[in-house]
Amino acid sequence: MSLAGLADLPHLQDLHLVDPGTLEGLERLQQLVSLTVYCFPKIHSLSPIGSLTNLKTLLVSTPPGYDAGRKCHRVESLEPLGRLGDLEALTLRGVLPDQGRLDALRALKGLRQLAITHVYAFGIDDYAGLARALPNTSGHCLQPYYEAHWTGTCRHGCGRARVALTAPPPRSPRMLCPDCDRARLERHVAAWMAIVNAG
Repeated sequence: MSLAGLADLPHLQDLHLVDPGTLEGLERLQQLVSLTVYCFPKIHSLSPIGSLTNLKTLLVSTPPGYDAGRKCHRVESLEPLGRLGDLEALTLRGVLPDQGRLDALRALKGLRQLAITHVYAFGIDDYAGLARALPNTSGHCLQPYYEAHWTGTCRHGCGRARVALTAPPPRSPRMLCPDCDRARLERHVAAWMAIVNAG
């Protein structure tokens, strides 16, 4: 069923779609400034979203069951999202593109907030490359590490809160103590900064 009929609602600026069967017709909703697409197993192309050039906020998310199983939903590409030049806040949770990885998002120079979570296929090149392209954007995924208070304190007994690495090497722990694991943390930060400063 097409979403085009919603174009007749000129005051509709915030739209939440839960398990949509299609995104057909979405491109006609030029009045939208905020869009949420939640649980979308039938959707594999984000192309209609790329036509919503007035969007300020976009959230595209898989449901919690995906998180528990480290499962992602595959889409063709994130290229349509790279056309959203007015976007200020973007959240992608559990969304894995078949082509282009995160490269398209580097065009979103107006982003203030970016959150990319629950995708373990992205590496340090992907995230640090975004950090280099979007120096004025905030988000954990744009930092080499961030505080992870929810994981408790250091298991070695020093009492320090642990931190989470963004895109640690495969088969290596994501959480570590900034004191007891300082050498590993410094190596990770150095690798991250080498990518950020390469441009």
